Amino acid sequence: VDAWGDAGATPDSLGDVGVELRALGGGVVVTRVAPGSPADAMGVRPGYLLERVGTLEVAPYLRQRLVGVDSAARPLARLRALLALQARLEGQAGSLVRLGLRDGRGRQLHVLLPRRAVTDPVVRFGHLPPQHVRFASARYADERGCVGLVRFNTWMTPVMPRLDDAMVEFRHCRGLVIDLRGNLGGVAAMVMGMGAYFVDSVASLGTMHTRGGTLRYVASPRGSDRHGRPLAPFAGGVAILVDAHSASTSEIFAAGLQVLGRARVFGEPTAGQALPSMLAPLPNGDVMQHVVADFTAPNGRRLEARGVIPDAFIPLRRDALLAGRDEPLLAALAWLDQRTIATPAAPGAGRPPLR
Repeated sequence: VDAWGDAGATPDSLGDVGVELRALGGGVVVTRVAPGSPADAMGVRPGYLLERVGTLEVAPYLRQRLVGVDSAARPLARLRALLALQARLEGQAGSLVRLGLRDGRGRQLHVLLPRRAVTDPVVRFGHLPPQHVRFASARYADERGCVGLVRFNTWMTPVMPRLDDAMVEFRHCRGLVIDLRGNLGGVAAMVMGMGAYFVDSVASLGTMHTRGGTLRYVASPRGSDRHGRPLAPFAGGVAILVDAHSASTSEIFAAGLQVLGRARVFGEPTAGQALPSMLAPLPNGDVMQHVVADFTAPNGRRLEARGVIPDAFIPLRRDALLAGRDEPLLAALAWLDQRTIATPAAPGAGRPPLR
């Protein structure tokens, strides 16, 4: 079987192989492999170069997608091409996809991977396609205390109870890493609820400008968790990880906390796709997405076509990935380690593998 882009898959039967892809050095590289996934079981590792998906040759495909695209539109065209490639790895759970890869020593690797069932919750929002909502957290502990990490793939409501539980767990930690790499956005108003965990007074996270007026995204300090128990705003340092696949709501949130001086941003410039939009159904069954507003950060800076510029520009490098190092994450953890606040030593094991 040599399947890819299985059109028969539904949200409830979707499967994947457990890898994430990014464009690095002119090629497409595996940047994350989910532990226990089919790709992990077959020896696929971060840093491997993806050369073939099924019968599709990746390098010619990328070149073709960028032909005639001017420099200003190139980042968006590359992002769309990468998302289309990522989609080819998904399909009916149990179906197979054949990948051709090259490891760090230049050796070719051909693997036939079964797509595992995706068990994350499915959310349906308006006319958007159904989405699987992925959320993960980790706690790094040492003799000085702890640092928390949260990562989620979309700004949809199922994230909030998981985030609330994580903020309760990490409330005494000296720092928190929010990994928004690969997060393409979602419900923009959620930045107000999430921002409430990190401010000690009412603060603007930016402004949406429409033809009819303006709407400020305002975060008010949170005083309790979702169960009504007291929960003070997080007092530790906050590091946000972004890349060229961080878009829309992710950009609004990162820019807001960055301008407020509440977070330091690590990684690469974001997608610059931050115009609020709406979806309208068409008579033929298609859906049209159209812009309804502009957005500016708290300092008045437009994000569209510019993106969020990290405080620490740290791109992913293939050699580091091959060595098992996530350099933006390591830099964020090192920065948080330098920010000492009075917290008791936290119990538990040391830092989990950084992958």
